[in-house]
Amino acid sequence: MTMANSTTQCFIYEKEKIIDECTESSKEYRQKLIEQMDEIENDQNLFLKEFIQHKQNLHEHALIKQIDQWENDSVIRIKQTAEKCRQNFIKSIKKSFKQIDYKLFHLTEQLKHIRNKTKFNENYLNELKQKLIQLTEELHEARNIFIEENATLFINKINLIDRSSKKISINENDVRHTIIFKRAM
Repeated sequence: MTMANSTTQCFIYEKEKIIDECTESSKEYRQKLIEQMDEIENDQNLFLKEFIQHKQNLHEHALIKQIDQWENDSVIRIKQTAEKCRQNFIKSIKKSFKQIDYKLFHLTEQLKHIRNKTKFNENYLNELKQKLIQLTEELHEARNIFIEENATLFINKINLIDRSSKKISINENDVRHTIIFKRAM
């Protein structure tokens, strides 16, 4: 019975050889195989060392730093917007209070003046009461300021793209644009 010999490339000499031939028995050839095995083991150890370093330094990865920067930028934008809203509110309410203060001062003067008169009638009292009601309404209108959230927001949404798999989405409702960070490999 004859066995079909298959051929393959020699790992050491990079020549075609027949698998069943005993060229492997030569001491020189065997020594070269051992050297190749040592090289592979050394490369594997170097890779293992690098792999462990990557695992241990995960929080120092460039993408983590980009995500941290995105977070800081977003927080800064939010704080700037909040501060601008506070200042606009204070400016608006101070303007209303200034007008009310002016009118209240004149109403107080009128009250004093009318009180000092010995003769005052119902018309004066109705006029003063109406002015006081109007001032009360203005005060309530000044407090009738509210916050409106805008659907077109300014914080960018980020997604991670892993080339070996699918998009890893961070689902947030408060974001508008997408920045894609690709895994650097």
